[in-house]
Amino acid sequence: MIARDEPPQTWRSMISNHEIDDPRPMKVTFVGCGISGILTGIRLPQQIPNLELVIYEKNPEVGGRWYEINYPGLRCDIPRPGYQLTFESNSQWSEFYASGGEIQQYMISLAKKYDIYRSCRF
Repeated sequence: MIARDEPPQTWRSMISNHEIDDPRPMKVTFVGCGISGILTGIRLPQQIPNLELVIYEKNPEVGGRWYEINYPGLRCDIPRPGYQLTFESNSQWSEFYASGGEIQQYMISLAKKYDIYRSCRF
């Protein structure tokens, strides 16, 4: 027979005293802070109450591949209206096919506006 150091549980000790629809704490870890990580940092806190979100990014700044790849003439291969968030459109693109630096600045502006940096671990 195995000895137990803990007292046996009673039904009363297993029942929590809270409302059934109280939001429970939730932890989410996301890897990468390119456009998907930024969008995750914006939308998840809006939709999930009591969220603890951490976004890990290997670079010292948001932007993902747009941060990493930097060569003269770098452009997005789709027109700029297709490479922005629908709820946060940019009407100030300088060219139809946006440059990599301009896309990077757009991502930084999103991260600042929505305080994504609070969730980032660089």
